[in-house]
Amino acid sequence: MQLKSLNSNRWTKEECRKKYIEDFKISLKAISVLSRVPKPTLEKWSKEGNWVADKKEYHKNPDINKADQELSDIASRNYKVHSQLLNYAAKILQYKMSDLSKVDSMSSDERLDYLKLEHDPHEIDAWSRIIFRATEAISKITGLQYYSDVNAAIKRIEKEGLGVIDLSLIQDTPEEE
Repeated sequence: MQLKSLNSNRWTKEECRKKYIEDFKISLKAISVLSRVPKPTLEKWSKEGNWVADKKEYHKNPDINKADQELSDIASRNYKVHSQLLNYAAKILQYKMSDLSKVDSMSSDERLDYLKLEHDPHEIDAWSRIIFRATEAISKITGLQYYSDVNAAIKRIEKEGLGVIDLSLIQDTPEEE
């Protein structure tokens, strides 16, 4: 059990690679300490993945890499904000839903007054729109639509100049003898 808790903070291979390549001055030994990944494992990963060459290439043009990092940071912050907003709005609606259990014990007049006061449809609609917009933004930021919508994925692939072939439409013809 103790071993599992120690490894829970261990970095992934990609996290180690990213830190090594992006930080010009860092060594594998330093990454080993930070990441809790043994140095021999890092050396193996580095050799297999050609990290040294990737690091040199990355630092050839720091302005491009800086711009990429800034864009990545913006996208990350954007994702976090929308995720927090989604969680907040969902929690509000969750409280509203749990509050409905009180309604069953009320008389019909009390129930109507209570629902008008505490469950305004305009307010519920506003929360719903917030959830929709936050979910839509997260989908765009993460590219989720390309994983959940085949047509969107095909359009994206074709936009990149590639094509998709449905192999089920290709009929095998018997070879001539």
